[in-house]
Amino acid sequence: MDLAIVIVHGSWHVPQHYSLLIEALNKKGFENVHYPRLPSAVNALPLPPTATLAHDSLTIHQKVESLADAGHPILIIMHSYGGVVGGNALSDLLWPQRQAANKLGGVVHLVYAAAFVIPGGTSLLTPFNGAMVPWLEEDTTNGTIEMLDPRRSHYSDIKDEAEAQKWLDMCVLCPVSAVRDETTSDPYEFVGKGVDATYLVCKGDCRLTTEAQEGMAMLLGDQRVMILVSWRRL
Repeated sequence: MDLAIVIVHGSWHVPQHYSLLIEALNKKGFENVHYPRLPSAVNALPLPPTATLAHDSLTIHQKVESLADAGHPILIIMHSYGGVVGGNALSDLLWPQRQAANKLGGVVHLVYAAAFVIPGGTSLLTPFNGAMVPWLEEDTTNGTIEMLDPRRSHYSDIKDEAEAQKWLDMCVLCPVSAVRDETTSDPYEFVGKGVDATYLVCKGDCRLTTEAQEGMAMLLGDQRVMILVSWRRL
């Protein structure tokens, strides 16, 4: 059975932002690529009740489960907030877990691209004692958060202003639940035990420092691979 790839996008973004990555994978022969839109990626207010980490995780869980049930080995690519969703969504779907349950398929490789790696039972704000991080601003009237200076934060590597604006125009709202909701599980104990893990440290990221990314990569254990890249656009 061919390898299936699932892309878990970051906050403020939608699958269309990853079109260049998807095209590159297709050109390399990986055509079984899936990129579900997370329920938290909403275009307009008010936020629906599904704009939560739990619903995002369920969306990915259901997609991965369907691919596993079809017998596919699965590689998960996670970007930014997608690392929280992906880590929270894969309970009972990892290859060794599926094998132990006498089931087909399962996740064989976790790829984190400048993505958050957090332990189960924590949120993105846990390291900050629940306080909002300096580059985010919460709107308490509608339950969203905004990225300060989104042009620089998201697309500092794009020099052409028209191209940068094209991607900015695709950006959507981000609910505060994305950073406040706590995860219920994580897959890290299986790294090196039937599941591979790779962390792409994007050195040009304007918000996640190289040191922060390397620190999160360490949570994946000694068997993970860490790769430093000098560009950050995905």
